[in-house]
Amino acid sequence: MNATRPALFAVVILGLCTLIAGCGDESTTPTSNETPLLPPQNVVVSHNAAGEVFLAWDRNSQSTLRGYNVYRRNSVESSIQKLTPRPIAENHYKDVGVESGREYEYRVTSVSNRGSESVFASTMIKVQPPTRGVKDKPQV
Repeated sequence: MNATRPALFAVVILGLCTLIAGCGDESTTPTSNETPLLPPQNVVVSHNAAGEVFLAWDRNSQSTLRGYNVYRRNSVESSIQKLTPRPIAENHYKDVGVESGREYEYRVTSVSNRGSESVFASTMIKVQPPTRGVKDKPQV
């Protein structure tokens, strides 16, 4: 009877470890020896008269990179919205869901093959109202 107790104890501990920490699923849980990803570098942002915002950044050359996540927060709201449902492979993004006259903060993170994210790179932009067909009146 004593011989079965250590085996049962090991099974219970292993089950708790998997349940609590997820340590049995290496595909989604980053390991402590995983090299942290660098955040995206040189993020630039611009917009056009149609109200589209364009973000671009330098490619991350780390071998464990899966892609990038893009987030947005407008100056009126405190919560940040994830714009990419899953990591994107491109080092650029076009946001068409902005309002004229608002200021936005964008955050971009690098995502590893195991799903962990880097710290974010952040940039701000104020989307100006479109100036379609408006001409300056001469001063008299």
